[in-house]
Amino acid sequence: MLNSADVKKMLVDYRDLERDIDLQFERLDAIETKLYSVGSPEISDMPRNPSPSNDRISVLVERHIKLKEKIDRMCAERDSKRESYEGIINLVALPEQRATIQMHYLDGYKWDTVNEMIFGTDEEFEDKRDSYMRRVMILHGQALQQMAEFMNEKGQF
Repeated sequence: MLNSADVKKMLVDYRDLERDIDLQFERLDAIETKLYSVGSPEISDMPRNPSPSNDRISVLVERHIKLKEKIDRMCAERDSKRESYEGIINLVALPEQRATIQMHYLDGYKWDTVNEMIFGTDEEFEDKRDSYMRRVMILHGQALQQMAEFMNEKGQF
């Protein structure tokens, strides 16, 4: 049986996967930069060993291909998880509860931003920001509990 802590862990793992994908894209960009900035050959009539830059290029191309395949697999996993989680989140009763989970875990917003997005238009928001944050945490807990119940009913996870 899943509980709210299990659901939270699954959502945190999803958010971590998103971050990992972003970092892998950064690595891919770095490899591409190296590939496109390979130095020009020195022109000389002196004999020399076969160019080590060709080996360097082939190593970079191989790394690029493998990393691109890894990113593709990670993206497929992320997309599958997101679809499953969105289906469960959509069953949560209150729009504020759904939005709290979506914004923090699926969209990656920090709690302060979630708080502002949900309650920022209230007149007393600036004066009672901490009170509103507690409300966000209550909404969060309620949503996680509902998600755990739905997941247990479906036997899906």
